[in-house]
Amino acid sequence: MVVQVISETKIENVKAFTLSCGKKESTVIITPNYVSVCCKNISHKVWNGSGRVFHGSDGLAEARDSYKSGEMRAMIEAVIEMTRV
Repeated sequence: MVVQVISETKIENVKAFTLSCGKKESTVIITPNYVSVCCKNISHKVWNGSGRVFHGSDGLAEARDSYKSGEMRAMIEAVIEMTRV
């Protein structure tokens, strides 16, 4: 699957990524305390942009494992690769 990084922003300790893969688009926000993932779909529009929040040091891996969609998993995996030190 081809993952396209639409935008990448870093402000102090917070990193935000907007990605697309296939017909899906998502926003992944990484802070020191949590990881927030928002799949931009009809639910996102109804609930005003709320997404899923994952706490802990392994938040990105937990986020990746919680999605069934191959596109969402690929986008989160791309973020994991981009943030790896």
